[in-house]
Order: sequence, then C-alpha cells, then structure tokens
Amino acid sequence: MLLNIIFLIAGIAVLGYSADLLVEASSRLARQLGLSIVVVGAVIVGFGTSMPEMAVSTVAAARDDLNLATGNVIGSIIANLSL
Repeated sequence: MLLNIIFLIAGIAVLGYSADLLVEASSRLARQLGLSIVVVGAVIVGFGTSMPEMAVSTVAAARDDLNLATGNVIGSIIANLSL
C-alpha cells in the first residue's frame, strides 16, 4: 500500500513537471515561428494531449479488441465533457 502511494505521488510530480515542459516548449516554438500562442496551444498541445487515446485505440484495433476501443472512445468523451 505504501509503495502504491509513493508511485502515485511520484507520478503526479512527473506529470506536473512534464506538463510544464510541454507548455514552455510550445511557447518557445510559437515565438520562434512567429505564431500566436493560441494557435500553438490549439494544435500542438491539443494533439499532444490526444496521443494517449490514439495510442490505446491503435493498440485496440491491432488486437481486434472492439470493447477496449469503444470504452476508450466513450471514456474520453465523458472525461472531456465533464472536465
């Protein structure tokens, strides 16, 4: 139980740090390319945050697992609507 709590805390810390890196790198890219930060946020960050769903759906399709693919899509929609 204690090990799971440690992993949870470490995972949250890594998630926060990597999110900060993503935002900083995206802002730097926007400045270098002369693009609006809104454009970079909508395209690059939006694509990056959708990658886990795309990866799960790709694996589910490769395994012919319709239940996993359907659950992933429905869960993603529910999470996006509720958050």
